[in-house]
Amino acid sequence: MKINYLASPYTKSPFFNYEAVCWFLAQDSKLNYFSPIVHWHWTAIKYHLPLTVEKYREYNAEMQSRCDMLSVLCLPGWERSIGVNYELDLAEQLGQNILYLPYEGPKQFPVC
Repeated sequence: MKINYLASPYTKSPFFNYEAVCWFLAQDSKLNYFSPIVHWHWTAIKYHLPLTVEKYREYNAEMQSRCDMLSVLCLPGWERSIGVNYELDLAEQLGQNILYLPYEGPKQFPVC
């Protein structure tokens, strides 16, 4: 089974970006994805962990290195995201193919 690492911005709008990634994953069943945002978001919220890239960079890099390719979910701000740019650089170093995915989902989500 091939695994696709799903990069997307997070820190500037963590709740919206988490919901947008979940929405995207619920729509797209063509590929198998690993998303660090889905993996870490609620653990970070519940246990008051930082919501910044520095806390997760080493772990995420290891997970990305085990994936077959990188997909970037092009949420607002993805071009300026420190984390996404790091993941793009790492993909180039690893020789991973990069796929850019336009986000065509909701512009807001209900607050739970």
